[in-house]
Amino acid sequence: MVSSGLRVEQLEPEFVRRLIDSASIPSVSSDPIHKDDVRRCAEYLAELIKEDGGTAQLVETDGHPAVLGEMAIGGRGAPILLIYNHYDVQPADPKEWENPPFNAFYSSSRNAVFGRGATDDKGPLLTALTAAKIASQEGIGVNLKFVYEGEEESCSVHFSDVVRDNRIFFNGIDSVVFSDSLWLSSGQPAIEYGLRGNVYAHLYLKTSDNDKHSGEFGGVARNPLAELAEVISACVDAKTGFVKIP
Repeated sequence: MVSSGLRVEQLEPEFVRRLIDSASIPSVSSDPIHKDDVRRCAEYLAELIKEDGGTAQLVETDGHPAVLGEMAIGGRGAPILLIYNHYDVQPADPKEWENPPFNAFYSSSRNAVFGRGATDDKGPLLTALTAAKIASQEGIGVNLKFVYEGEEESCSVHFSDVVRDNRIFFNGIDSVVFSDSLWLSSGQPAIEYGLRGNVYAHLYLKTSDNDKHSGEFGGVARNPLAELAEVISACVDAKTGFVKIP
C-alpha cells in the first residue's frame, strides 16, 4: 500500500490544476448574468466525479442545478457517507483584489491558490473529492455520496426541493460531512463537530396612514419603534444569545 503522504504528494499537481480551473469559473449564483457560468461549473464538477470513478448527474431546479454523485466503494451493506459542498461563490469586487478574482493562479512563494471561491468552497470540495479518490483506490469499506449545491451563497432557495425530489438518493445515509469551513491557520486544519443554522423572518408592522405629531400624540398613540423593540426582545436574549422562540 502506498503511504498516504506519498499519495497526497502525487495527487497535488492534479488537485492544484482542478482548483485553478474551478476557481476561474465565475459561478456567482446571485447574479443572473452568471447563470451559464454556474451551470458550467456544475457540469465541470460532475465530470470530475466521473473521472475519479464515480457517477454523477445534474439535478435541475427553478434556479441553479445541484450535482448528485456516488462512489460505491464498500459494496452492499457498507456505511454510506454523504459529503456536502457548494460550488457557487459570492460576487467579487475587482477593486478589492490585487489580481482579477476569476483569473485563479498558484503562487509558489506562498504555496496557495488565489481566486474567488478557492477556499469557500471549491478548495474543500476538491479536497474531499481527492480523499474519496484515494479511498476508492484503497478499497475503504464505505460508500460515498456527494451533493454539490449551486445556491448556498444566495440563501439555498431551492435546496429543499433537491432533497425532497431525490429522496431515494438521500435514503439510508449514515453520516454527513459538511465540508464548508475554515482552517485555524495555514498549517492547522480544523474539524468542526457542530454548526449553527439560521432562520429568517420578515416582520411588518402596520401603523397609521399619516404622520402623528409627537407633541400631540406622544403617550397616547403607541410608538411603533417601541413596539418592534418589544417583539425583538421577546425573540432573543441579547446578553446570552439564547433564542426564546419555541
